[in-house]
Amino acid sequence: MIKRRMIDEEKVIQYYLFPHPLKETCKYFHIGENRLKEILNKNNIKPRTCGDMNKKYSYNKDFFINQSANLAYVLGLMGVDGCIAQNTNQIYIELQQQDAEILDKIVEKLELTRPVKYYTTKTGYKNAKIYIEDKWLKNVLITRWGLCPNKTYNIDNFHFPTKLDKKYWKDYIRGYFDGDGCIKDSNQTITFQIDGSNKKILETMKNYLESTLDIKMQIEIKQPKENRLTNKDLTIPLYRLYCYGNNARQIFNFIYSSNMELFLNRKYQKFIQYKEKNGI
Repeated sequence: MIKRRMIDEEKVIQYYLFPHPLKETCKYFHIGENRLKEILNKNNIKPRTCGDMNKKYSYNKDFFINQSANLAYVLGLMGVDGCIAQNTNQIYIELQQQDAEILDKIVEKLELTRPVKYYTTKTGYKNAKIYIEDKWLKNVLITRWGLCPNKTYNIDNFHFPTKLDKKYWKDYIRGYFDGDGCIKDSNQTITFQIDGSNKKILETMKNYLESTLDIKMQIEIKQPKENRLTNKDLTIPLYRLYCYGNNARQIFNFIYSSNMELFLNRKYQKFIQYKEKNGI
């Protein structure tokens, strides 16, 4: 009996969905087409046709040039849940399917003709993503808006987008919060919290919110045994930006402005429920 070679199916799926053609994916991972189709079928992913791969998708490039609250939000969300490929021109944002509604809204604002991609991983996670492949956009995101490939470990090249007009900074913070933030309501005390590996970005947010709202916030390093990101050669500490009580309420009232268009409803509703419960 021939023993089947072990393969990381998660990596195969990510490579295929980026997207790469079926034959190219097979060649890259040294597997046959039947094996690839078996992996896709097991994860409820329908193989693309040649027509799907050849279809040209478009988006409104002005979205990434003309400053707006929506651009700021997207940049914030990309700073956490986005990815710029190192060796290709692919850019994507990936979330759990329960939060896919915000991806649909972003697709609409971008006028992106490629729909949101839904799939289930072999470990059972239901994810959704939007992606664009464009050399021009990759360059704009890196040179103008502070993003970079491999941003978790490439911290020196991942910056807060200070070229944004300050009136949009709260929208960037809302996007960043929706990606890696948490709202807690315990014993009538509300907490605003963002975790991340880029301390400089958290410090910029802290300084801006403190000076704008006249509040106090804290940044602390999380416990290494629970909260370190690692690769083969590097250990990255994680930091937490937080405040609670009246300070937190002021931040939520500030970032959840009445005219906002992009926000993660799941987190916003937690704040609304807190206000209703406490008669605020």
